[in-house]
Amino acid sequence: MEIAVIDTGVGIENSDIPKLFDSFYRGRNTLSSSVEGVGLGLTIVRHLIEQCGGKIEIVSQVDKGTIVKVIFQESSD
Repeated sequence: MEIAVIDTGVGIENSDIPKLFDSFYRGRNTLSSSVEGVGLGLTIVRHLIEQCGGKIEIVSQVDKGTIVKVIFQESSD
């Protein structure tokens, strides 16, 4: 099963994508300097998804948008 969320926002630099999963990392936001949060959201989400046997992927283009995919293997049961 695959779940994808697609947006057409400002996008994310490719060099920043791996850092998004680091604890307390807050990505750069070119539209606003008032980024809120402590930077734990994606760290927690990735941990929970991996505990369920899944994975999360992010693909992005600056000025085009971002696709976040959550992928779970189908059970053989």
